[in-house]
Amino acid sequence: MGRLNAVNASDVAKANAAPVSAVGTVAAYGAAVEMGDIEAAAAHLGKAANKTVSVDVVNAVNTALGLEMDEATAMSVADMANEAQAAETNQGLGPPADEGEGEGDGDPEGDGEGDPDQGEV
Repeated sequence: MGRLNAVNASDVAKANAAPVSAVGTVAAYGAAVEMGDIEAAAAHLGKAANKTVSVDVVNAVNTALGLEMDEATAMSVADMANEAQAAETNQGLGPPADEGEGEGDGDPEGDGEGDPDQGEV
């Protein structure tokens, strides 16, 4: 779950969390779910996460927060959270940790061929 383990923070930590921290962003996710604003919830979850968000992750976060959500909504939240992650940097951490294709990995085209300008390494 990566940064989403912030869901396990103590009540004191949650009360004192900065809104842009992982703990604060997970709390904002919970509040958005409680208000029925699924799009905002997904955006908060995507911002807090540093790994790809699956339905299992959504369900685990919801369970830890004491929230109920049907499977179809959880799937939508996961999809929208992943779209939010892809659209912007996560608090300066960059793309999710399990996405290593493309820029910065010696394979700018993401085709498995490496960078032709770099030669053999």
